[in-house]
Amino acid sequence: MVKQSTALNLEALVEVAPAKRRSRVSNPIDSVIGVIDKQALLDALDAMQPLSMAHAENVGAWSSAIASYLQQHPATSLVEAQQNLKMLLVAL
Repeated sequence: MVKQSTALNLEALVEVAPAKRRSRVSNPIDSVIGVIDKQALLDALDAMQPLSMAHAENVGAWSSAIASYLQQHPATSLVEAQQNLKMLLVAL
């Protein structure tokens, strides 16, 4: 039995890329970080009202309307159902 092995050293062919210094901030901007009063923050969030809009969704009513529509129109497209139910596609 004969066993052969070959080793190939490629270190002479590999070129090391020069190290580049990167700055932590590519586009420095003025910071607006500061302390804010808790009540002022709550008032600002209330003015935006994202949570009140999210709680206004009535998923049960949507489900009932969709189920009723699909019983009456079993073969319908999504767009057709959306137009007839006058609902957003997200609700469907």
